Amino acid sequence: TFSKILDSFSSRSDFFYTLKCEEPDKYDVVMNDVTPTEERRKQVDFASPYGVEQFYIFVKENNDSIKGIKDMPGNSVGVTSGSSNETWARKHMTSSEIRAYENGGLLFNDLAIGRVDGVLSSLFGGEKFKKTNNLPIKAVGEPLTYQLSAPVVAKGKDSLRDAISSAIDSMVKDGTVDAYSAKWIGTDYHMTKGIDAALAELAEDK
Repeated sequence: TFSKILDSFSSRSDFFYTLKCEEPDKYDVVMNDVTPTEERRKQVDFASPYGVEQFYIFVKENNDSIKGIKDMPGNSVGVTSGSSNETWARKHMTSSEIRAYENGGLLFNDLAIGRVDGVLSSLFGGEKFKKTNNLPIKAVGEPLTYQLSAPVVAKGKDSLRDAISSAIDSMVKDGTVDAYSAKWIGTDYHMTKGIDAALAELAEDK
């Protein structure tokens, strides 16, 4: 089943590089939280998205002056160097001081001790660092942007790509994706609404 395919591939980290560069016939599909981008589409194909991450501004827990992106002008914002977060921040947060970090862990540690005013991060990533390192940080405001996750298929395997897309589309339509989201992430995280919002954002950017 599709869920078994997801389970078997989700824990591997080498698939995307292998599929596009070294051994394109070694794997049929990659499912490793890969975001479909225009640059990647030049090398591989993507099926329908099955997941999405929402990106927020994180601030210190006792910071009540920054409640969202509208409060960021004049403040510093940390991002991971070379990431889509950095690209988005430099495009949309021109009145803030963008500080790019090579080390994601250092990024959140600097936020916790006040060396940077805010951090642009996925909700999952920020909450993970907060919980793992017991950091006094919090997400504020509304989601600023989205990052889709979609299965990767080698070029030329159109029938496989379409079959996977059909399976995912059915799971989205019948509520399976949201049911998994509620079970493993929480009832307050609406996966399919996030996917729709991300697709709408992409359409606006074109």
